[in-house]
Amino acid sequence: MRPSWLVLPDDTSITAVNEYGEFLRASHDGMVQRGRFGMGTYMFGGSLAQDGRRFTYTNGGESIRVWDLSEAWDPEIELEPRFVGVTRSAAVSALSLSPDGSRLVTAADGRLFVSAVVPVAADSPDVEVLAGAGPSPHDLQVVGQDIAVSAAGTSVALWDLSREHVFARSWDIKLEDERHTIPRVSINNQRTRAVVEGDDGFLLADLGSDDRRLGPPGSHLPPLDASVWLD
Repeated sequence: MRPSWLVLPDDTSITAVNEYGEFLRASHDGMVQRGRFGMGTYMFGGSLAQDGRRFTYTNGGESIRVWDLSEAWDPEIELEPRFVGVTRSAAVSALSLSPDGSRLVTAADGRLFVSAVVPVAADSPDVEVLAGAGPSPHDLQVVGQDIAVSAAGTSVALWDLSREHVFARSWDIKLEDERHTIPRVSINNQRTRAVVEGDDGFLLADLGSDDRRLGPPGSHLPPLDASVWLD
């Protein structure tokens, strides 16, 4: 199995999902759980919650299904989605579940859309619409229950979703060659540092100051979905 999404929920366990809807949950004590769910042909993006329990992806549309991977008991039986999140744009360019999978944040058309993740049979949840994400946000990550990080072009924005009136704090990231750079962003759990990766290197930025460190030309980081912070 070659995973497209990989998380380490804690020091003893791992969850991996591939592009075909096959997944594996395993731990150091010998627990191994395999399963699968229906993965559509035209997949525009996916997100695996940091606790390794819930996964979502979108093929377009405003209703986004969420699977509980912990329910798997037979890899030969396709897992059904038990939960759903909502967006306000069918043209989602990025999406992310909160670490426990209880909240879904999507990006499209320069905005973020925030909704609760609810059971399929429940009433549709409210959607909070946040402006200021920049044109065509291409990366999005929810860190903790109330912090989101988005990237658009060479701009990286930090969002505090716990505020009554949410606004973004943005940084402009300069890499080796902006014309060819499509940065990806990840932030540590302490919300103090961000890593931005592009075609021509990477940048480590201190979010509390203007300190920045550029990786040497030709350097790169592992895929950020599979990377681990070493503070």
